[in-house]
Amino acid sequence: MSTQERTKPILYIDVDGVLFGLYGDPQAFQLRPGVSSFIQWAMKHFDCKWLTSWPKEALVKLYNSLYNFGGDMLFPDYVDWRNCSRKQGVTDRKTAGIDWNAEWFWIDDGPVGVERMDLRSRNAWHRWIEVRYEGADELERVRAILTDKLVALTKEANTP
Repeated sequence: MSTQERTKPILYIDVDGVLFGLYGDPQAFQLRPGVSSFIQWAMKHFDCKWLTSWPKEALVKLYNSLYNFGGDMLFPDYVDWRNCSRKQGVTDRKTAGIDWNAEWFWIDDGPVGVERMDLRSRNAWHRWIEVRYEGADELERVRAILTDKLVALTKEANTP
């Protein structure tokens, strides 16, 4: 799909530190509450793409377990950022998989140094939404931030 044909902004989604977080008593790294509804909401409002170090096969298993082995939920696109890095001749970085010409946001718990440099050099720091590694309610906070970003995009699009 070309950038001009796209009607929704892209949402790049990491897994560890986003869908999984550290919380509970005792604290444990586990699936955050509301993951299924968060993904359903995100799929409604964004062109979702996995941008994670998880292999696609593992994501399919996780997704199938969340959505009762298929159902009517579509599987978000998987960005093979390692292959994109090789094609671009750069060191492994998730940002190699980003469509810099599109409208997009990226939810991740912490881009590495070269990814942060990519965001800064392309003046795209505001497109990364930091997800805190700790906390059960992080997805609710992220949804509120993304909702505000969608409202701002709509206002911008409707401004003559």
